Amino acid sequence: MWRWRPGRPAAGWRDQRWTLARVRDLVVGKFRVQYTIPGIWYLLRRRGWTCQIGARRAIERDDCAVEVWKKEAWPRMKARRRPSAAGSSSKTSAASR
Repeated sequence: MWRWRPGRPAAGWRDQRWTLARVRDLVVGKFRVQYTIPGIWYLLRRRGWTCQIGARRAIERDDCAVEVWKKEAWPRMKARRRPSAAGSSSKTSAASR
């Protein structure tokens, strides 16, 4: 018999995302009712749920190293831009007539 256990790790998932497919699986397990993924999204929206996307930042991120890179490496890379040439390659431009 399937028993409700709160939380994603208890449901057998290691990461922290509740996807529509996972919610659908839980609904099937708890209520024995099949819904499509759009149907699950419709039900969640009716209950006031919204789509939320977490900050895309790695747990292992080293903020000090990022600051050093911004101060040292980024200006060097940014300075490598070659100057734009005069004129235009557009056939409709007045300069090309």
